[in-house]
Amino acid sequence: MEKIKPHLAEIVIFLVMILLLSMGTYSRNRLWNNPIDLWKDCVKKSPNKARPYVNLGAAYIEAGVYDKAFEMNQKAIQIDAKYAYAYYNLSILYQKMGESNKAIAMAKKSLEIDPDTEMAYYSLGAILKMASTKNQRRPIRNSLRPFLTFLKLTTSWPSSTQLRRSLTRLLQSLNGRSRSIPIILSPT
Repeated sequence: MEKIKPHLAEIVIFLVMILLLSMGTYSRNRLWNNPIDLWKDCVKKSPNKARPYVNLGAAYIEAGVYDKAFEMNQKAIQIDAKYAYAYYNLSILYQKMGESNKAIAMAKKSLEIDPDTEMAYYSLGAILKMASTKNQRRPIRNSLRPFLTFLKLTTSWPSSTQLRRSLTRLLQSLNGRSRSIPIILSPT
């Protein structure tokens, strides 16, 4: 039986391919370290899709660059006016800027487009709670329904137990007595 010997050229080609692939992997991994750079790259590669703009907008919100966040979410809405997460991002953005009425309107718009946008319920509840503590004309009870809907949709959310405790304290403050939030099962 004849032994197969690799030729030097085959070995060199194989090593060059490994080197090039390794460099590409290293370069791509650097993008993953910075969400803004990662989503900018995605926007560059998919300029006609709303999702990369929404995610870039979320990264800008996280970084506190609100003007860019607003611009990216508006661009996403221009591309797809029915993309609920763009409105959800705007609700977060307006909340951070202290414009609770606009934040509420954007969260409601997000839920109007897609009632399964779980985090929009949480955000709406938080915005309503914050707005009610600042403005006594808006009852704090308004914040309960979005929180409860959120819990109903997301039983697997890591902090749902913490949220139940917060809602229990909120109910106690409203009712003046101890009343706990029951475990709400998601619809099957």
